Amino acid sequence: MKFIKVPMAGIPVGLDNLLSGVRSLFVQEDRYLFDFENELQKFFDAKKCFTINTGTAGLYIILKSIAKISPDRREVIIPAYTAPGIMLAIKDANLEPVLCDIELETFNMDINQLKSLITQNTLCVIAVNMFGIPLDLVQIEKITKKHNVFVIDDSAQAMGSIFSGKRLGNFGDVGITSFGRGKNISTYNGGCIIVNNEELIEPILEELKEIHRMSANMQRILAVELFAVSFAVRPFFYSIFYPVLSKFKSDRPHQDFKIYKYTNWQSAIGLSILKKIEVFTNQRFRNGVEILSELSDIKEIILPKILSDSVPAFNRFPIIIKHQGLREQLMRLLFYEGIESSIMYFKPLHHIFELGYRKDKEPFPNAAYLADRLITLPVHPLIRKNTIKRMKNVLFKFFSKEKG
Repeated sequence: MKFIKVPMAGIPVGLDNLLSGVRSLFVQEDRYLFDFENELQKFFDAKKCFTINTGTAGLYIILKSIAKISPDRREVIIPAYTAPGIMLAIKDANLEPVLCDIELETFNMDINQLKSLITQNTLCVIAVNMFGIPLDLVQIEKITKKHNVFVIDDSAQAMGSIFSGKRLGNFGDVGITSFGRGKNISTYNGGCIIVNNEELIEPILEELKEIHRMSANMQRILAVELFAVSFAVRPFFYSIFYPVLSKFKSDRPHQDFKIYKYTNWQSAIGLSILKKIEVFTNQRFRNGVEILSELSDIKEIILPKILSDSVPAFNRFPIIIKHQGLREQLMRLLFYEGIESSIMYFKPLHHIFELGYRKDKEPFPNAAYLADRLITLPVHPLIRKNTIKRMKNVLFKFFSKEKG
């Protein structure tokens, strides 16, 4: 077994970024926060950007704001396979989720099925760009415009990705991205509301006025966690401390979420990381494309189709294993060879929450198929070419053995 382990997620936070956070403690309160929001607005070419403590909290604020504008509509269309936190935001906003199956080509929402789900009661579509892979948001905008339905461009996993010449997060009426652990840029937690429809600015501001700051003690704990994680995800340190770190990993969906203002010191760190976003984005894209190329000859897996005119800043690289019973064996072999992999979300949403769908027949077969067979591979900027070669060798060796 290899001693050095490559972690599933590698947040690009260096000592220079952390020192920026320390310096922010000696300046006027919120100065860095305002600067960070302004730089994000430029980055996304948005009408306005607002920071918040988590992506889920940001999505909740967006939903509440949209519902004020269209109070007679209650339904929110989302993919059947996505982050369970989206369900929490919908439920807390007192809205009704409507699930849409995914495509086994793109691993994203099935746009053809989406067309049939829109009704007079549809408030919005949450267009989730899973794994950092862009949806056809141009097509979604065309479909929803006919019905006066809002579009939320969910780029929580896709900051830096581009489709049709535009950054993800800048499509539709409003976007959301995340700065949580394992996201494309990270300040341990955090999120950004990206407003493209000026009609939403005032209702979002009204919601934000009700939000309080974290306590000083909570901020101190958060700072310690960010410092610790920024070093722990380096492969050498990750390998040393893995027995301890593995105890903090959880695959259980959250039961609730808290809403706080984003902190000034996280904003300072975010500002310094944002200066490197193009470098990190290019690394994620190159690593993802190389993995796609290296694994393309393996017939026992399904690889995601990347839409033309898109540049994905992969958050994780997803593969589907056609034979359901082989997933755990492959993950063990990858780990033995020093590569951590992940199942991501264990079940589609209707298997986690009681949503009233039929139980005698699977209503979302593609989402269920993907959930049972998905493995994600690390693709972050700490990944090197020799690691990708090792991934390829492990998979070829594993499936050759299975065929033999």
